[in-house]
Amino acid sequence: MKKKAIIFIFLAVFVSSFAIFIFMGVNSELILSRMIESYEKNTLKSLEERIKIFHKILLIFEKDMAKKSKIAIKNIARELERTELTSLTPAQLKALALKNGVDEIYLIGKDGKVFNSSFPPDIGLNLFALSDDFKEFLKTVFGKGRVFTGRIDVSTKTGALNLYTYYGPSQRDYIVETSIYVKEYVNRNYTSAYYRYFFDDFFKTLPEKGDYLSYINIYHVSDFKAMSINNPGVVSDKSEIFFEKLRKGEVIKEKKGKLLVVYKRVDIGEEGFDWVTGKYIEAGFDLSFLETYRIKILLYSMLIFLLIVLSFSLMFSRLMDEHFINRFLIINKAINLIAKGNFDKRIDVEGNDEFVQMAENINKMAEAIKTSHELLEEKVKERTLDLERKNKELEIARRKLETLSRIDPLTGLLNRRAMLEKIEQERVRFQRNNRPFVLLMMDLDDFKYFNDTFGHGCGDAVLMEVSKLTRSLVRAQDSISRWGGDEFLLLLPETDLQGGGVVAETIKRELLKMRFKYRGEECQVRATFGVSVYDNINKTIEECLREADQALYAGKQSGKNRVEIFLKGIGF
Repeated sequence: MKKKAIIFIFLAVFVSSFAIFIFMGVNSELILSRMIESYEKNTLKSLEERIKIFHKILLIFEKDMAKKSKIAIKNIARELERTELTSLTPAQLKALALKNGVDEIYLIGKDGKVFNSSFPPDIGLNLFALSDDFKEFLKTVFGKGRVFTGRIDVSTKTGALNLYTYYGPSQRDYIVETSIYVKEYVNRNYTSAYYRYFFDDFFKTLPEKGDYLSYINIYHVSDFKAMSINNPGVVSDKSEIFFEKLRKGEVIKEKKGKLLVVYKRVDIGEEGFDWVTGKYIEAGFDLSFLETYRIKILLYSMLIFLLIVLSFSLMFSRLMDEHFINRFLIINKAINLIAKGNFDKRIDVEGNDEFVQMAENINKMAEAIKTSHELLEEKVKERTLDLERKNKELEIARRKLETLSRIDPLTGLLNRRAMLEKIEQERVRFQRNNRPFVLLMMDLDDFKYFNDTFGHGCGDAVLMEVSKLTRSLVRAQDSISRWGGDEFLLLLPETDLQGGGVVAETIKRELLKMRFKYRGEECQVRATFGVSVYDNINKTIEECLREADQALYAGKQSGKNRVEIFLKGIGF
């Protein structure tokens, strides 16, 4: 027992020493991590405060610029009244802009396109295509004789800050738009020291910027890209999904070599500009010193650990072999045989200590395992058969559920999702055989009448009857779906526009013949049809659907109960 006691004492010293060194290393790492985290937070907080100050100063600029731009744009419009607008050169427009204290002039036609400008790259730009909201705004400006001043915004081409102003001269079919570059405005109207501070030094003189902060980017995220305000020309390579996480308040950290890059959104508040409320900080911290520190800790710990191991290994080796290792190997070998299924193996160890008790317990366990193993095999067979049966039932249920997810429950037709899959399959077939297919959109005329007069039960009955009739009039390879409400979409494979028109006329004619009765009342069901064809590999499915919808809309506008075909180059 004395030898055993010596062994346990030395083992205790060894484990304790090792644990102390591990604790020292972990604790040092935790302290360093807290220090870096605190430094990160303080730096980001300082950046946020600077961005908010930047925003407040821009608000002051905006009010001053808005007053001057309103006066300038009216003066410009009066001078343009005396001139042929299309004859002016960009240089002449530029001179007129600078004369009136603005930087650029844009002339916008009724179609939303810039037909002349002092900024040549924007000539021909379709402003209606930027967004639906902006299109509706411009339409309200034409001919109103009013000035509309926007907020300071960021150019999607240059990343520069601009203030845009719009004026629609009375009874004219064009809009005068002016822009003032914020930088140029400040340069013209404020001292050079003020300009340098606000635009050159504002984000470059952080008091917290030290050895660990490697670089800073303040990004503005638009619909097109994320551009750095403080480092012109720098564009982020992050995706919209990445910035969506930041919008939700998440702080994202990435490891790039020796740099730790931290991303965070700055919340300006309701008063901010649309583009300012979406500001994002990218701060890169150089953590190379951490690696040096970690390597030193690891080397010192390993050195001390090796010294302890070498010192005690010689002393422990003989004692361990005699009292532990040999007996442990005997028991371990027997356990391995039992684990491989040799449940008849028994352990024979001499002595009167815990190893003997362990051997006896393992022998008893082997006997018990042998008995239970035989019973378990029988149960496993039974459970396997039961599991196979349940798996078959689950597969049947899964297939039923998959079918239900593709079928409209009221009409039994394909739903929108299933129809889109069918159309995509047909598009792939077109790539192989170059045979066109037709999309036929059908919308019931005055369907609201049935619901309002007889109730929704009548409307549902009409939809079911129309579905049955339509299904009976098309080929087996044709597909029909309930596209939405009282609107149906038919897919006619290997069919041209003429064939699609014939099918539509047939359904329209048969609907007129159908006499639908509901609770004793006879109702006439009519429908309008829009037909488009997919016959060009460069056309998208969305374009083909839009053509059918446009044709349908034209039919509705022309009196309903009609078949309209979308003709390439003519449209509606």
